[in-house]
Amino acid sequence: KLFQQIGKGMPFYMGGSNGFVDVRDVVKAMTQLMGTDIHSERFILNSENRSYKETFDFIADALQKKRPSRKISPLLSAFAWRFLKIISLFTGKTPVLTKETAAAGNRVSRYQSDKIKDAINNLENTRVIGPTSGAATLINKKEEPQATPIASIRDQSMAEFLFILFLD
Repeated sequence: KLFQQIGKGMPFYMGGSNGFVDVRDVVKAMTQLMGTDIHSERFILNSENRSYKETFDFIADALQKKRPSRKISPLLSAFAWRFLKIISLFTGKTPVLTKETAAAGNRVSRYQSDKIKDAINNLENTRVIGPTSGAATLINKKEEPQATPIASIRDQSMAEFLFILFLD
């Protein structure tokens, strides 16, 4: 939905940031961990910390759309999600902005992968947003629509896998 929204021309962004990792790095780390004696451990796997502004700009550039240029304050986003919720009660459509997405969009989260890098030698990082990433491959692909997995770290105990369906 995010790609679709930016593709339609989304002028707004929020000031938060998050850690991102390519799903290929997640699979590689899991495979390498299976070959070790490490058990009952939790790891944070993060390729890079990026602001949502940077992420949205990359997506807009790849889609050849105008970059979001208006920053929404936390106060305005709190008002907006409530307003959109009321509108959705009448239209039956899911609001573009919810209480949870407004909170996440304004939260600055930063993560480090030091523990797993120490546990696994030669863990190769790939950028989640860049020319070799799944997101760039997905955007530049002109074949049949398909789902591409991208992982986004939300907190220290959970990696949320987003399967984004991008239609030409």
